[in-house]
Amino acid sequence: MSIKNFILVIGILLLSQNTWASETEDSIAIERFENEIDKEQLYIALNVKGADSSFLKRIDYFQENFAKKNYPLSSKRKHLANLYNFLHIIATSSEAKEKFKQGFYQEALDFFPSIIAYTESGELEKILAAYPGKTLKSIPILFNEVALKNVLYEIAYNDPEVFYKYVYELFTLPYIRRYVEEVALFAPLTAKKYLFTSNYVNYYLESSKDSAVMKLFEVKNQVNAAAKSYILINDLVDGSMSIQEAERLCQNKELLAKKLLFTLTEPDHLANYSINRELENLSIYTLRDFKMNGATSVNHLSPKELIYTMIYGNKELSEETIHALIKLSTIRRSEAIDEEELKSISIKNVAAFINICEELGEEEFVSRTFTDEAKSYMMSKLNFEQEIKYSFKNNDLLNPPGSYTASADEQISLDEKAKTDEQIKSELANPDLAAKPDDVNAPKVDIIEKPKYNFPKIELSEVDRTFLQWTKNLNKSIKNLADIVEQENGVTFLDYLSKYHPDDVFSNINDFYRKSFCGKYIAQAALCAPNSAKRYLYNPQNQVNIQLGASKQPAVRKLYDIFNKYAFQSKSYFLLNEIVRGNDNMESLHEGAKDKITFLKKLCKVSTSLEPLGSYSVSKELNFEALKIVREINGAENGGNAKYNVIEQLNAQEIYALMVYGQEELFKNSFNGIYNIFKTKLNGRNQIEFLESVNYHKFRNFLSLCSMFDKWSDFMYNLSSEQKQVLYQKLFADLEKESEYLNEAVKVADIMQNIKDLDGKSRLQELLKTQYEFAVTSNNQKAISVFGLLASINSELAIYDQKWYRAIGQAYKLPPLSSLFVKDLICSNGRIIEHCFFYDDDDGRSSYINFIAGYKNQADWAFEDFSTYVKISSRNGTPIEVYANKPEAEYVGQQAIVSLFKDLAVEPSTIIHRGHSYHTEKTIKQISNSPKFLFLGSCGGHYKIADALKKHPMRRHLRQNKLEVNLSMTPYSEHSTKN
Repeated sequence: MSIKNFILVIGILLLSQNTWASETEDSIAIERFENEIDKEQLYIALNVKGADSSFLKRIDYFQENFAKKNYPLSSKRKHLANLYNFLHIIATSSEAKEKFKQGFYQEALDFFPSIIAYTESGELEKILAAYPGKTLKSIPILFNEVALKNVLYEIAYNDPEVFYKYVYELFTLPYIRRYVEEVALFAPLTAKKYLFTSNYVNYYLESSKDSAVMKLFEVKNQVNAAAKSYILINDLVDGSMSIQEAERLCQNKELLAKKLLFTLTEPDHLANYSINRELENLSIYTLRDFKMNGATSVNHLSPKELIYTMIYGNKELSEETIHALIKLSTIRRSEAIDEEELKSISIKNVAAFINICEELGEEEFVSRTFTDEAKSYMMSKLNFEQEIKYSFKNNDLLNPPGSYTASADEQISLDEKAKTDEQIKSELANPDLAAKPDDVNAPKVDIIEKPKYNFPKIELSEVDRTFLQWTKNLNKSIKNLADIVEQENGVTFLDYLSKYHPDDVFSNINDFYRKSFCGKYIAQAALCAPNSAKRYLYNPQNQVNIQLGASKQPAVRKLYDIFNKYAFQSKSYFLLNEIVRGNDNMESLHEGAKDKITFLKKLCKVSTSLEPLGSYSVSKELNFEALKIVREINGAENGGNAKYNVIEQLNAQEIYALMVYGQEELFKNSFNGIYNIFKTKLNGRNQIEFLESVNYHKFRNFLSLCSMFDKWSDFMYNLSSEQKQVLYQKLFADLEKESEYLNEAVKVADIMQNIKDLDGKSRLQELLKTQYEFAVTSNNQKAISVFGLLASINSELAIYDQKWYRAIGQAYKLPPLSSLFVKDLICSNGRIIEHCFFYDDDDGRSSYINFIAGYKNQADWAFEDFSTYVKISSRNGTPIEVYANKPEAEYVGQQAIVSLFKDLAVEPSTIIHRGHSYHTEKTIKQISNSPKFLFLGSCGGHYKIADALKKHPMRRHLRQNKLEVNLSMTPYSEHSTKN
């Protein structure tokens, strides 16, 4: 039905309502409406294919229950007229029919009893404002234009996204065009997505004569969909900046933040909503940078800009961070923020910032930061915006008369869960009846000779088992650190943390600072992560500082020497090893680190040293720098050899370090280009000698890369059979003794499966069998578990002693690695819950667009937009709920979803990561439970599998192995609904 015809239908309905309302007797009008409602129900049931019978049945319940309500006849007539109009729209509008079949109007019907109750009490506007999403879904059953107009601005300005989502329900309102225009100029970054497709928002904006709105389309025609220059609409409209200049400014986070803060001070500025949201993201980015690199990260900010950064980034403020920033702010000073300035910034962010300050005893700072008038204004706004909970009323109207039943949605959920429970019980009692994937044929059974091999059960010692339990679920163990350090051998876990997760040791010091061994492990953590430790050196009351201050170790004292001379503003912390070992002095390292290549060379040298100090910080920084260089190489278009200029400045050891630390972003082309330069830099040196020169540092990573990118044979070329054997043995040597043995075992598994050299594959399989048998002979249970499982993984690819490999594959049988039953993914609420993580960069934004396109306008999926994230629900098959943050709301969107899960008391069974590998760790840190399925959909994300498994044991992971694509998870989800 066209917009014009739909408006005509609405007009007729409104006219008929007024005509019937003119009847002298309300009771006659009520009877007519009841008859017409029955006719519409019958028409829908007979003519709307796929009509929801439970929905129509609830209309019957409503009529019977509503007749018994003690409302005035005039009110009853009005509400029945609204219900008739609602059903008539469903019966006559093709768009409404589609939405009805998809269950869209179920929520409107659920909300209708509350609309009636609050209309009768004179508080309709309050309930509408309290539930904007329900209000906008209920337009067809509401028909109260006055109440809607009064709350529509509030809905739109609190959440532009939800307003835009339901604009098509509002087109009969005479003022809707202006509303759409004003909201677009209030939140242009929200509006921009509607500029690129045909929709109701686009319909109003494209025909607008407003010069600022027309400028939005001018931007749209000159930039891509990911551009942010819309946020500078003020400058674009007044001509002080061109679109190209605006786009270049948006690429510089520091300058953009300054510009946006300045814009907030301008009278009648546009884009206030988008500016406030963007400043939150930019401030969080700045504060994270400050945590890593100290005061240099905020040197570009004026005193007042520093305060605004703290206000907008309040979610990122820790005790140490805020004390350090307040100290900087006090040194710089600034004028107090007045009432006028507060009117354009987020009051809730200001309130959250003040609460943090007051909790940490910084009341004096708050007092001088805001004028008294500003504080009064803020309190009045907060009191006015105080959230009031309005309960739903009249729920009994939709229940069978004289009884209570669950709502239709609740009943569907209960039915699905009961069905699931019944299936599970049946399968437990009758394993042969367990569901199997429809598209997988039963495998042919190989007849295996009666086992004649000795494959003992794996029985770890109590100590090993306990330690494995602590390390296999790291996040859970860290939360229980206070209890663990009290247990026998608990210090072994603390020792492990201080070497491999020192940041967790620092942040959880309150769990063990009274222990006599605290100083030892804090010092050990500091010498592994000096760049992390520096954050604690400024505060004499901090326990990390207290413990380090009491240390007599010369290396720890060197940390204080650096801090006393340079505070945070030095990269020489990373090079503590060179200072302590006497290889260089602090001053020259500080100055030399200002040069990118010099600093990179120093990092590479330290990384390949034997047992270097600062290994954790060096690895982190080298990983960061290497990925940056590799991404620049990947992104260079037709750069020829010029894109490898940085690589040409490095020697073989340094290029090697670059490859193993930048592996997450290496593609075949970039690896081959770097590898070829590496080979020339070897200058004919023997490969074994080279690996010895780097102390075999991360050599399994390097060989894994070679096997993945078809350079295995090239690297092995000209090695004698004996030399190859030495290298093969090195792969397995003391594998079980590695603290990160899980990570190392993953690399060995990759190598054994990737190499095409049949002789090499056979010799590796022979060595693996030898290692396993030696472990059995020496009763080394940990080695039995590592080599036994590695052998089981390779059992189907065996070319050496195939019978033995088939037998060990049966003895240590792993669950299917390529399939997973859907019932295993069902959460406590009877649904499969997926949490998808997207990140705010070009890759994340384009991936998100593809992701959404796979679901939008699909009959099998319901789509809901919640401003910072979306929810996608299956309408058929297994109940699935997919939650995904919007890339531009990377932080707040992800946190909103996590908070929602807490409120619902559910944990997602499926985690989907989309984005570059350097974001993978952020995703892993936010996983609070142990998901049953993890998708690391990133370039190189599979290198993080071991990290994920350590922190969150899970059933399955799926990795995207070096595919340069933007992946939508639609195929996975569609398969899940069916199988």
